Amino acid sequence: MPEQTESVRKAGKIASEARDYGAKLVKEGARALDVAEAVEKKIRELGAAPAFPCNVSFNHTAAHDLPSHGDTRVFKDGDVVKLDIGAHVDGWVSDTAVTVVVGKNELGGKLKAAAELALQNAIKLMVPGNTIGDVSAAIEKTIRDAGFNPVVNLTGHGVGQYEVHTAPAIPNIGTKSPYVLKEGDVFAIEPFVTTGVGMVKETSGTQIYRWTSDRHTRLPESTKILQIARERYARLPFAKRWLVSDANVTPAKLALVIKGLVENGSLYEYPPLREVSDAPVAQAEHTVIVGKEPEVVTA
Repeated sequence: MPEQTESVRKAGKIASEARDYGAKLVKEGARALDVAEAVEKKIRELGAAPAFPCNVSFNHTAAHDLPSHGDTRVFKDGDVVKLDIGAHVDGWVSDTAVTVVVGKNELGGKLKAAAELALQNAIKLMVPGNTIGDVSAAIEKTIRDAGFNPVVNLTGHGVGQYEVHTAPAIPNIGTKSPYVLKEGDVFAIEPFVTTGVGMVKETSGTQIYRWTSDRHTRLPESTKILQIARERYARLPFAKRWLVSDANVTPAKLALVIKGLVENGSLYEYPPLREVSDAPVAQAEHTVIVGKEPEVVTA
């Protein structure tokens, strides 16, 4: 347990530094791809590895928006950008996120502030004896008191070794979850705030995948990609663009191979998640160790 905790702490410190570094790079005219790659490089330079690719989610896309190989998107004045970042040390994951409002956007600033306040109010309750229901209720109340809606089908979650999401979940709306927090539990809390309906749906353009199993395939490129995904990333999510260099295949060929591997169940995909009413979304996230004094490892 002490070794696990120290790895989570180290991963959290690195994720925090990478998050703050990346946030400073999000400026009008900068490329999203450059920011994602710079954040991932920073995590490696600091002595960890990415627990998942750096998500750069624009405006009404809440999560899983990932710059692709050759992506030309740039940040524009008024964009509400979510940077979601994970690092791991010996497989132990820390997860954190920040919303950056590009230029002037008063509403975006208010959404960001509400997400951050909801996160802080939730962290105060991450003590032994409280329930997840207590934490979820505080998140929802904070968001609604600010005049906004929580995203109800996105949740906080436990984190583990080579696992970004573990049970139980921490919903962003009040719940009767009976789970009682215990000393040493590790959770990523992540309120999502919107002016919209408060639901997300899957959209096209998936760039994030995770190895699940080795299924029979006839293509030699498929076998090679599965081997890389299994041996290099274990059970952690990876970016399609990472494989362009790792597997030495063209983007077009890679897209074809990955489509087949998803269809036969070898790879799991994480599509971008878009707010159903196309309303802007803000997010804030920290990884917290439950204790009499909750420890925010990604502060």
